[in-house]
Amino acid sequence: TWRERLEGWLDARRVAALQRRALSAPLPPALLARAHLLPNAFLIGAAKSGTTTLADTLRRHPDLWFSPRKEPKFLGSTFDRGWDWYLDLFAPGAGRRVRMEGSTKYTSGLAAFRRTPALARRFCPEARIVYLVRHPLDRIVSQWRHVAGDRPWRHRDFADLLRDPVG
Repeated sequence: TWRERLEGWLDARRVAALQRRALSAPLPPALLARAHLLPNAFLIGAAKSGTTTLADTLRRHPDLWFSPRKEPKFLGSTFDRGWDWYLDLFAPGAGRRVRMEGSTKYTSGLAAFRRTPALARRFCPEARIVYLVRHPLDRIVSQWRHVAGDRPWRHRDFADLLRDPVG
């Protein structure tokens, strides 16, 4: 509805303002006291590129803590939840050598994620990045199957889509 769209737009503007301030303001006390909990690794990549599979595998490693919420999107659309919310995701892994989260949206061009690289550089400057890629055509097929799998009757056959993408 128009109301939901307006609320979404206002939320995005509020998040963007918070991100802009965070890039130039002094570090917040909530962060300073718990900076040792920040992630020191990020798992990013396009949707359907295998990030969930790799995250599930990495969770088994005894020296690594992977955020229980695979895609917190904190350095993007959920920045307004605050540092305590974000750092609480990593508190159980305080003693682990690697603390990691994975948000595929960090690689998107969406407005809420435009400042993600700058936020990561400011708050997690030593973090390592694992960037997963997949052959573009394989990724497209996988994405189509994912979307069509929910409601196949609402989507055209993939072969027809390739022949006539606008159709």
